[in-house]
Amino acid sequence: MELELGPIFGRSEIDEAPLIKGAIYEGGPSIADEPIQRLIGAGNQGGIRIKGSAGSWSKIVLYSTHEESEWPDSIDERHGHVTYYGDCRSPKQGVFEPKGNAALNKIFERGFDVSNDRQHCPPFFVFTHVRDGAPPRTVRFRGLAVPGSPVVPSEEWLVAKWFGHSPNRFQNLVLRLTLIGDGPIDRHWVDNLDSKGIVSPGCPVELERWIELGWPS
Repeated sequence: MELELGPIFGRSEIDEAPLIKGAIYEGGPSIADEPIQRLIGAGNQGGIRIKGSAGSWSKIVLYSTHEESEWPDSIDERHGHVTYYGDCRSPKQGVFEPKGNAALNKIFERGFDVSNDRQHCPPFFVFTHVRDGAPPRTVRFRGLAVPGSPVVPSEEWLVAKWFGHSPNRFQNLVLRLTLIGDGPIDRHWVDNLDSKGIVSPGCPVELERWIELGWPS
């Protein structure tokens, strides 16, 4: 089931645009035209974009071009399942050397068994690149996500897998998340994640429910 196409926001509208699942946000030729930074404030380059200091990250963007066959990021729209490949894509690096991979490892090491742990897990904002004649850097917001899945064993939520062939084999992370909620996301809540934390005015009710209850065991 394909995600229903949402509204399209031009470059001049992005600073005031609502954050809507399925919406398209136009980019442009300059790095200053990169819409994710203007929407979320989590950097303007890379696949895993993290805001905050080590151990106290406030939000994470996962961005995929869906153009790299060796890293088949995918979104199951029907069930909301997201599979995302980490940033270690060369035998020249260790699996936890890229800062995005290192952050994911720390977040998952802390776990999500109790509400207090889930409350300190940064929310994930999932974006994909838009092609088909769109301006450069145009993106589509696929939704808000949280770690794991009620139908995937917890030991498979973040795993290091081997890629390549000897003698150039190397490990990269494979991450599994679930999209939650379909309503617009309060931009003020997104902006205030750094200072007020997740459970603050504007927090999506689905995220609050996950923080309180987690996934069924």
